[in-house]
Amino acid sequence: MFMQTDKQENSNGCGVHSIANATALAFGEDPSEVTFLKSEMRAHLLKCFKNKRIQMFPHTKKRRTEESPIQKSERVTIHCTCRMQASGFQYQCEGCSIWFHPECQGKTERMIKKSKKPYCSKCNIRNTQHIPNLAFM
Repeated sequence: MFMQTDKQENSNGCGVHSIANATALAFGEDPSEVTFLKSEMRAHLLKCFKNKRIQMFPHTKKRRTEESPIQKSERVTIHCTCRMQASGFQYQCEGCSIWFHPECQGKTERMIKKSKKPYCSKCNIRNTQHIPNLAFM
């Protein structure tokens, strides 16, 4: 789900805006319904760091409209221990059937291709210890 949120005015404000949007979510605010006061954002963030306490960034509320803040929605399949979108070479574990990036499992693509039955690190430990996988029984 992608929401229309307040945007930075230049190319070097995206980090501050990301923190401000995350803070809004943490404080129960909908980031699509606020406009941050850009001239106060950096000073506010420095104050939060200095006080070791995060507070809601200075903002004003947007007027509500009938239009939904959701711009578009798409389903993304998450794989691997890194919990990232599927990309690059991946292999399916013979034990749990989950897809993994070899490098996230401490393996190389070559190792996986040479293996007749590639396992993830969790299933590999389970197989070497001969512990049954009760979650799949």
